This record gives sequence, C-alpha cells and structure tokens, in this order.
Amino acid sequence: QTRRKLDDASKRLEFLYDKLREQTLSPTITSGLHNIARSIETRNYSEGLTMHTHIVSTSNFSETSAFMPVLKVVLTQANKL
Repeated sequence: QTRRKLDDASKRLEFLYDKLREQTLSPTITSGLHNIARSIETRNYSEGLTMHTHIVSTSNFSETSAFMPVLKVVLTQANKL
C-alpha cells in the first residue's frame, strides 16, 4: 500500500514537472509554486502550507487538482518532522 501511494505521488509530481516544462500553468500558480519552493529551501513548511492554501483557494481547481494534493502531503509531513 505504501508503494502504491509513492507511485501515485510520483505520477502526480511528474504531471507538475510536465506542466512546468511546458510553461502551461498560469503565472499566479507558477509564482505561488516559487514561493512554496522558497519556503522549503528555508525549511519554513508552515509558510509553504499557507501558500498552498492560497493557491488552491484562488486558482482554477482543474488546473491544480492533479498535483496540489501531493504537495500538501509532502509539506505536511515535512512540517511534522
């Protein structure tokens, strides 16, 4: 079961990477993802979670639904550690 969850997470992150490579995400989402990356670099995971919530609440669900849930899981787990 854990392996299945990791495979699903990997697929979702690959989808995100594809969108970033293709530059098909809106500028708002891209900017928010940059902010999340900066919060991860500084190990400020609670700030990353706040930015995650902001992106999800202000963007088109269909544009983010494939990858934002897995980002929340990663940020939540990192915040617990």
